[in-house]
Amino acid sequence: MSLGPGDRLFLYTDGVTEAMDPAEALFGEDRLKASLDASAGLFADGMLEHVRSDIEAFASGAPQHDDMTMMAVELRRPGGQIAVTSGKEGFQEAMGHLSKVLEEAGCGRKTVSETETICSEVLANINMYAYGDEKGQVLFSASADGGAIELEFVDWGPPFNPLEHEDPDPAERVSSHKRGGMGIMIIKKLSDGMQYSREDGKNVLRIRKVMEK
Repeated sequence: MSLGPGDRLFLYTDGVTEAMDPAEALFGEDRLKASLDASAGLFADGMLEHVRSDIEAFASGAPQHDDMTMMAVELRRPGGQIAVTSGKEGFQEAMGHLSKVLEEAGCGRKTVSETETICSEVLANINMYAYGDEKGQVLFSASADGGAIELEFVDWGPPFNPLEHEDPDPAERVSSHKRGGMGIMIIKKLSDGMQYSREDGKNVLRIRKVMEK
C-alpha cells in the first residue's frame, strides 16, 4: 500500500470496534466508518478526538474489556510556502497565492469566498496583534489536501492563541456602535478545523476548510 499527497491512514486496535454499550452491543465497523466520515474535514488529531467522543457516547459508561488504541497518519501535500511582509503589499501577495491554489483545486464559489475571507481576517489579525505599526515577516502556505484546503500562517509576534479569544456579542457591538472586533469569530465560524501552537518563538496557526465543488 502506498499513500499519496492528501491521503490519510487510520489505524486502530480491535478494542475500538468491540467497544460495548450497556446492552453489550458492539460499536462495530459501520459506526466507526460513520464517525470517520463525519470528521473527514478535521485535522488528524481532531478526527481522533471525534471518534473517541463517539465511542464514549456509545458506551454510556459501560465497562470495557479491551484496550483501545488509535493512530492517524496524514501525508500532507507540499504547500508552496511563501514569505511575505505584513501590510498591504504582503496581503495582496498572499491573497494572490491563495487564489491560484483555489483555482487549481477547482473549488466552488462558496469555498473560494469563505476561504478568502478566512485568509484576509487572519492576515489582518497578524498585522494587529503580531506587528502593529511595524513591518514583520509572515510565512503563508495554502494547499488542497484530501477534499479540503489547508492554510498555515506563521509569525514572530508575541504569543497569541485565537482559539482562546473570547468571542464578542454581535448585538452588543451593534447597540454600542462599536466597529471591528469580529474577525476571529468570523474565522472560527467559517473554518472546519483550527490548530494553534507556539513553536520556537513563532505563532503557528493551521486552518482547514472543506471544499465544495
